[in-house]
Amino acid sequence: MDQPPGLIARNFAVIALIVVIFIVYGSLFPFNFHPMPSGAVHALLSGWNRRPGRGDLLSNILLYMPLGYFGFLSFRSRVNIALRVGLAFLFGLSLSVAVELTQYYDAGRDTEATDVYANAAGTAFGTAAALWLNDLWKRLPRHRIGDPAVILLLGAWAGYNLFPFVPVIDLHKYWSALKPLLQGGVTWYALFTHAAVWLAAAVLIDQGVQGQRSGFWFAVFAAILLGSKIIVTDGVLSDAEVGGAAIAFGLFLALESRPRLRLFVACALQGCSVAAQRLEPFHFAAAAQPFGWIPFLSFMHGSIQVDTLSFLEKGFLYGSLIWLLQKIGLRLAAATLGVAALLLATSLAEIHLPGRSAEVTDAAMALFIGSVIALVRTATGGALNGSRPAAEPTPL
Repeated sequence: MDQPPGLIARNFAVIALIVVIFIVYGSLFPFNFHPMPSGAVHALLSGWNRRPGRGDLLSNILLYMPLGYFGFLSFRSRVNIALRVGLAFLFGLSLSVAVELTQYYDAGRDTEATDVYANAAGTAFGTAAALWLNDLWKRLPRHRIGDPAVILLLGAWAGYNLFPFVPVIDLHKYWSALKPLLQGGVTWYALFTHAAVWLAAAVLIDQGVQGQRSGFWFAVFAAILLGSKIIVTDGVLSDAEVGGAAIAFGLFLALESRPRLRLFVACALQGCSVAAQRLEPFHFAAAAQPFGWIPFLSFMHGSIQVDTLSFLEKGFLYGSLIWLLQKIGLRLAAATLGVAALLLATSLAEIHLPGRSAEVTDAAMALFIGSVIALVRTATGGALNGSRPAAEPTPL
């Protein structure tokens, strides 16, 4: 059928705009601008040959990948593909240059040409991923296309486990990654949290493959992600992870004939796990620390690599909980607000947990994730039951 009029896919454009706001906010906060002698361009160009750290490089690439991805999808398929690719890339490159030049006047920020290279690469990778998935979407049989949010959530979990995406050939490294498996000492709490997250992943995979050999595909997915930790730089494989995945696999198969109960179990375990991880070690102090009402403040002052891992992990944990709550019958808005309320309540409790950063960031993340899920579903025509509308949706 004919596509809606216009050249812009509104929902994807809104997501791209949200990504831009996030990039600008994170790059320029706290917006402490001060007068400087003219020289921003010189400062940018003078560092053209500096070598960035691996963590900063990968994080800057990942930061701009969503912009390239959703920037490409912001244009409807009637727009020439080469033009869509070019416009998305040029926008990402222009935004990166503008941000770096602005940082010259922002106290505490550095103007780095190497960040522009990484941001441009991230935009290009995101655009390439959108182009590839665009083609894959067209080839998929209509009855196999399910909820597009599943792709985003499993992608976040895979990204968290595979980061920093750099494999190494080193037998000593492989042994170091496997050594924790032989040391023992796994706790019931660690098994519980890992089982909860892997069961949520199994239910998502079941939705993605429409129930066809879902146990097999979950085993493949878990084997790839856990096995990658052996060969990926800095990766370590723990007995709790392997044991949790095995428990989740057993639960998934045991409840295969009762999918509704499996959803409730997965949702309950994930909700309890999220709350428990935010409140451990449950040693509350009488004195309270200040509560931070500025979103993502802790991200601004932390390591870029650690922040990237945290964002990917929380993106999956909170997003999967929202998704599971909706699958058991809540509306998306209610599920999103419910998770945001849980995170805000646990954040308020964290003011009595020494060493924790008590702030509104996690609740804001839940609202952001719920909004993205809603926008992506509307743009693609994706539904919870995997149905496809009569009109041809814009592909994810």
